[in-house]
Amino acid sequence: KQHGHVTTLGLNLFEELLNEAVEELRTGQSAHWRDLDIDLPMKPSADEYIFASSQEKIHFWQKISWLRTTEELQEEAEKIASPSPAIDDALFIQKLKIYCQTTPIHRITSRRLAGTDDTIIELQLTSTLTPEQIRQLISQQPNWNIANEQLKIKISQLTDWRRDLLAAVQLIANRQTPLMSL
Repeated sequence: KQHGHVTTLGLNLFEELLNEAVEELRTGQSAHWRDLDIDLPMKPSADEYIFASSQEKIHFWQKISWLRTTEELQEEAEKIASPSPAIDDALFIQKLKIYCQTTPIHRITSRRLAGTDDTIIELQLTSTLTPEQIRQLISQQPNWNIANEQLKIKISQLTDWRRDLLAAVQLIANRQTPLMSL
């Protein structure tokens, strides 16, 4: 027998899987949500002071993680009375995950460059980009290092790293031709 949060998680997961199956039957296309590994240089914040209880905090993070469209995300963001850096980070990460659903991106990570104050962002792909996508990406931001199934850029080479990263992911998501596999 499950109690508390586990019951809620179990029922919500069941409902999500059922909705995906119905959508797949209705449209003939897979509605499977890919959970991506995203590790970006977000500043830690004291989000425990934002929520009245740990249950409220868990409910909020669950609700954000289950949003599947940018419209749903925007609606939820508008309901937040006093956003914090932690909430802004959660909304940004979820927006990235939404856009990545139709891309070959399966991981976005960051790592500090040794001996510097700079960080590099890496996008790991499951297949290569088309020549047109590469041309558009380079015209948008010429500092991308593109090699096989990996894109890299230093944060210092971006004007606003969040906006520029999101723009790059959106560009890849809006591809006009199928991706070439290696």
